[in-house]
Amino acid sequence: MQRRIHSFRTREIAAGTLLIAGLAIAVPAHARNTEQLYKIEQALDSVAGKQRLLRVPLYFYGQDRPEFGKVVLEVSSEQTRRGTLRTDEVACQDAFLAAVVALQERAKQEKAAAIVDIVSITKGEKTESATEFRCIAGSTIVHVGLRGKLVAAR
Repeated sequence: MQRRIHSFRTREIAAGTLLIAGLAIAVPAHARNTEQLYKIEQALDSVAGKQRLLRVPLYFYGQDRPEFGKVVLEVSSEQTRRGTLRTDEVACQDAFLAAVVALQERAKQEKAAAIVDIVSITKGEKTESATEFRCIAGSTIVHVGLRGKLVAAR
């Protein structure tokens, strides 16, 4: 008789544990949506930056630059990257470099001499900076958006 009672209690405890675990999973998680500014130069000068960037000159908004010809086209690039198992900074730099390379590839396609007045755009907000870019880090992904002007040679 005691064996049955013990067995019943064990099942009761196991069922209770499963119920609590199920409720914990069912509770909606609060999504993280952290906006941060990171250094442009640090990303461009990183090992990954030196390996990935193309030879198309980049000039961020407010940065000193030589004179160029007319604006050929305004272009943008939005990139997301996995943020899990990496720091926000590393994941954001990866997304930033991917966005820069996408702009550079478009510049090559359009035979532009450079990309000028590059700004960060996330959530419809523009960050005009010669030294920093904006990144949004969520629970599992990060996002970087860039917009710039392709210009012809003078």
